[in-house]
Amino acid sequence: MLLEISKKRSAGAPALYATRATALLGECHERIRHFSALAIRLATAEGAAPAEITETCGSLIRYFGQGLPLHEADEERSVTPALEAAGAAPALHAALVRMEAEHRAIHRELDRLMRTWQILTHSPDKLPRHTHALEVGSRRLDALFEVHLALEEERVFPAIEALPPSARAHLAQEIVARHRL
Repeated sequence: MLLEISKKRSAGAPALYATRATALLGECHERIRHFSALAIRLATAEGAAPAEITETCGSLIRYFGQGLPLHEADEERSVTPALEAAGAAPALHAALVRMEAEHRAIHRELDRLMRTWQILTHSPDKLPRHTHALEVGSRRLDALFEVHLALEEERVFPAIEALPPSARAHLAQEIVARHRL
């Protein structure tokens, strides 16, 4: 089944987050990994039922069109300003700039995939025609995410953990409010 959602942690995700702010961001990373893997499963799903293809494409469109932008807003409107206000070291500043540039690269790939997922929501029978492009694009997207998420988990998350408790609490409040959790 394409849409099967596992409660298992993703292999690349950190096992523990020390504070609520990084826990919330880490949960977003797990969703990104889940939906990235789902895109690959769709591309390689020979013989999937039309309804399952339609439902999977709808889920991918919803997450990457609505959920992912909220996470990016967390990073660009909350995390980056909080870390910059705390006096981000040059290496951290460079990581934050790179993080935003990677968002643009991810969206270029997502734009191509979204167009195909849109087609398949209305014409799931066309999946065989798009399999190769979907697989190449989905694997490229997955690779972009793995590099991007590793940067955040290795450089940005520890910097968040080093913020004063009040700054971390404020950051968590902003994330919760943005996502209406």
